[in-house]
Amino acid sequence: DGTPLLSLGWCQRADVGLPAPDVVIFLDISQEDAAKRGGFGEERYEKRDMQIRVRQRFAELQALDEDASTNHPASSPPAWHIVNAAQSIEDVQKEINAIVESTIAAVQKDKKPLSEMWPYLEK
Repeated sequence: DGTPLLSLGWCQRADVGLPAPDVVIFLDISQEDAAKRGGFGEERYEKRDMQIRVRQRFAELQALDEDASTNHPASSPPAWHIVNAAQSIEDVQKEINAIVESTIAAVQKDKKPLSEMWPYLEK
């Protein structure tokens, strides 16, 4: 959308040059399921329009990382994992633990050096 707040560039610029994560875990939940949880809507970021915009930006960031894997391989973008957050807390925790343990093992095995967020963008 046209507002500078939450534009894709705005989201990226805040992180340019910072150490890149080894993994991104996106907790995905529908508006309907999120609204069923206690306290939903009490924070300014839990408004429907804001949630839609934030979700769109995360999808765009994921697509950029996937594109960077092909077009900017030296940037070493993180792997994205989408976790269904509508599951039970226990199931979400198990899935996240498995992702984290796998990532730790891969980083230790490959001795992957630190990389930067969005290195192909201007600082």
